[in-house]
Amino acid sequence: MNDFPVLDKETALSRLANNHSLYNKVLVMFTEQAGEMLTMLEALPQDQIADQHLALHSLKGSAGEVGATRLFYTLQQVDQTLKTAPEHVTADQIEDVIAEIRRILNITAPGNPAD
Repeated sequence: MNDFPVLDKETALSRLANNHSLYNKVLVMFTEQAGEMLTMLEALPQDQIADQHLALHSLKGSAGEVGATRLFYTLQQVDQTLKTAPEHVTADQIEDVIAEIRRILNITAPGNPAD
């Protein structure tokens, strides 16, 4: 999965008709959503992860929209596990999600343009 970029802006822009203004708006909304998810995941006991299936699924879709490819695929694996066997979601999977969110928030932070 490390073959994928943390943030593939060009692919996301191609889906948005190369509209940079729209991309920036979507990216801001995504980083807010991701930040909230990060806070929640860091505080949530492992046995309550399944309760957040809808929120994780929603973040997966948003990650795809902004080109957060590595996060998208990480969340896709978690989403599939939550659908089929929620008790098998591992702490390592959640740590991978947390790590990817942190990477994205780091590179999109003010002063670190995602260009």
